[in-house]
Amino acid sequence: MSSPTTHEQVGLVVPGQPQPWERARRNGNRYFLAPRSSEFRDRVVTAWRVEGRPTLDGQLLKVDLLFVFAHAPSNLKKDGTPRAAAPVLPYPDLDNLAKGVLDALNGLLYDDDSQVARLSLGKRFLYPAHELEPRTDVSVMPWGPDVGT
Repeated sequence: MSSPTTHEQVGLVVPGQPQPWERARRNGNRYFLAPRSSEFRDRVVTAWRVEGRPTLDGQLLKVDLLFVFAHAPSNLKKDGTPRAAAPVLPYPDLDNLAKGVLDALNGLLYDDDSQVARLSLGKRFLYPAHELEPRTDVSVMPWGPDVGT
């Protein structure tokens, strides 16, 4: 296993359908993470490992997140293009989508997600003619008055 390396900018691609963060559930006195949230967190951590375990510790950060969803099969025509009645935007709230990524990278890519000083979020469906798989694109870089915007 290689040791973490410090970077100026980090880009990650998390394959698969993005999942919103769900509140911890309770079973008696025990709390546990919802299975879909846990699985998505594991995919984010795996993408970080594949990228070489980069770190951006101790600095203010700018984070750009793009969540790319596949349409539900019922919203597609036989040729793979969206039906006229298909939703224009995916359903999950952006803040819940972002929370899953930011929390998953706590203690890995950065010390704490409180270092995020600027956050840009977007969500959309796949462009059927150009993209095959849903994913989450993550870009993290230092941010501040001496770094730029």
